[in-house]
Amino acid sequence: MRGAARTLFGFFWAVSTAFLAYLAYIVIQAEHDPTVIWGWLTLCGLTFLGATLLASTAFLAAPPRRE
Repeated sequence: MRGAARTLFGFFWAVSTAFLAYLAYIVIQAEHDPTVIWGWLTLCGLTFLGATLLASTAFLAAPPRRE
């Protein structure tokens, strides 16, 4: 079960990273106002950090204790 959760979180992390990179690319190409560009890039960066923290929690979680 733990391997399936790691695989699932890894897949979602990879998909979200690719989508955020694509979104940042589109915004840089289409937008002309630097304030809007920096706003979008900041939001993309914060979303990436959140997804990375969630994935690292799933990857680095300790196995359950047996008492």
